[in-house]
Amino acid sequence: MKKTMRKIMSVILCAVLLFTTASVAFAAEENSEEVLEKSFTCDYYLRLDKVVVTFNSEYTEIGETPKVTVYSREQNSETVNVTVVDKDKVYMEIFEYNGVRYPQLFVDVSFCWTVLAVEVGEGAFVRANGEKSAKVEISNSRIKDRYKDGFDVECEGEVYWLYENLLDISNMESYCYATVGKPIKVNVSIEGNHADAWREKAVVTYTVNGKTVEINSDEFTPEEAGEYIIQIQLNDMIRKFSFEVKDEKTSYFEGVGMAGKVLLVSPLEFFFGLFAFFFAPGFGTIGGPGFMLDAFRNIGRFVMAIFTGPEYFDHTFGLKY
Repeated sequence: MKKTMRKIMSVILCAVLLFTTASVAFAAEENSEEVLEKSFTCDYYLRLDKVVVTFNSEYTEIGETPKVTVYSREQNSETVNVTVVDKDKVYMEIFEYNGVRYPQLFVDVSFCWTVLAVEVGEGAFVRANGEKSAKVEISNSRIKDRYKDGFDVECEGEVYWLYENLLDISNMESYCYATVGKPIKVNVSIEGNHADAWREKAVVTYTVNGKTVEINSDEFTPEEAGEYIIQIQLNDMIRKFSFEVKDEKTSYFEGVGMAGKVLLVSPLEFFFGLFAFFFAPGFGTIGGPGFMLDAFRNIGRFVMAIFTGPEYFDHTFGLKY
């Protein structure tokens, strides 16, 4: 009798526990749906190491920086790491595109690809009636677009090249330089679920000789020599790279000097091609005449450099990685 009663009580307790747990889980899920955007909950951008949480468009104002907890686990490890993110690494902003608001919370972490879940405290955003956003919990299954790119900026322009260590092939390096007065085209690449909204708020600038200028179009013309630092910034997310611009006089004389150096090594190039043609069947038969022809071309290049300046070619600055 006692055993039977124990079994009955166990079944009843399990049922109560199951109902309670299910109710709490359902309430949390329902609460998240009310607070977060319906179409998706959370992106994270591996290359930027940012967790991006998008809230419901009904939130109209930025609230207080909430407590953010990130749960992560290293590969091949059973240990779950719990990280309470410093508040200075949490940033909120409300973007707008085509009349729709996108309240977004950015979390700066250095371990995006290991994230299991994210917990955001209440009060990050506020509705028009003063109601604050509730606490939300985002499980691993709701974190999407784990390997999405973020944003990049690069430039295209006409440049001339210079070689260093021209006679030492093992250490020979080439460098490209732009020239004052030659336009530079700016290419901004923003990818992700809210690329259009981000693009409108992103700021592109260049800095040269201590001066920073905002780029308001897709092209600018360098007006002075120096190292140009191109930067794209969206809140605290930054991408930048640099390249060097020289004045016209420097470009001219460096172009002539480079053409002259190449001309001086042309005899070596010619005899190398001649040797390869006669004594290296196969490669030499095909490649040898090419080396000899290029040696003759260097004479024309030197003459052109004197009368027209350096030889320019199109080049893209900035690497996407």
